Amino acid sequence: MREIIDAALRRQRRAATGAVILGALLGLLCLLWKDDPARLLPTAAPLAVLFAYYGFFRRPSRAGLRQAPDRSAFYAPPRGAVTFVSVFLAWLPSQLVWYGGRWERDAFWWMFLLGSVAAIAVVGHRQWTRLPMLRITPDGVASDGPQRAMVLPWSALDPLGPPPATEHDSELRLPLARPEQVTRRRRRRAEERVWLRDLDVAPPHLAAAINHYLRHPEHRAAIGTPEEFARLRRALGGAS
Repeated sequence: MREIIDAALRRQRRAATGAVILGALLGLLCLLWKDDPARLLPTAAPLAVLFAYYGFFRRPSRAGLRQAPDRSAFYAPPRGAVTFVSVFLAWLPSQLVWYGGRWERDAFWWMFLLGSVAAIAVVGHRQWTRLPMLRITPDGVASDGPQRAMVLPWSALDPLGPPPATEHDSELRLPLARPEQVTRRRRRRAEERVWLRDLDVAPPHLAAAINHYLRHPEHRAAIGTPEEFARLRRALGGAS
């Protein structure tokens, strides 16, 4: 499982680095060609396509959970390189170069510069250290790793489970019965929410799998094994 996480994190880091470079280059081209409107449209088109793809045309995932090679978990991997964060990391440097190169160096310019650099640094650091991945293990549900991972023990989750999900849901609500058992660095609250847009798993399938193990604790110990994976697929109607 560690090898899968490391490989996915390397891909995410390459995508983040490429997004920043792409955005800076597009901003520079727009700045150089600001007096030639005919060139601005094709220069800005790649970012517009990325925004449209992610925001409007990206279809929800229909995949099921995967089995970890080391038999430690069933997991949902990151969906791909084009995420909201990668689009943001391309858009913000383009705006920084484009507008920053045109404005006078006044106080507002410096505020814009410092704010943009700080935003790129914070978001870039998150892409460097945190991975959108969810794992269902014998101990519970874990998400957002490898650093600052959140672990939800089965005993912490509400026995009624998450509400049914539709294929277009962007997040999954996980009600908590014992918030104090949740491993995290944030304040306690009555539920956790898992962001689904960047996970390669169908929301209904994920919700059904979690509900299944909440209602059938006798099967939790076998989570991660090929036999349990096959049994789970049959129990959920053959989703893969």
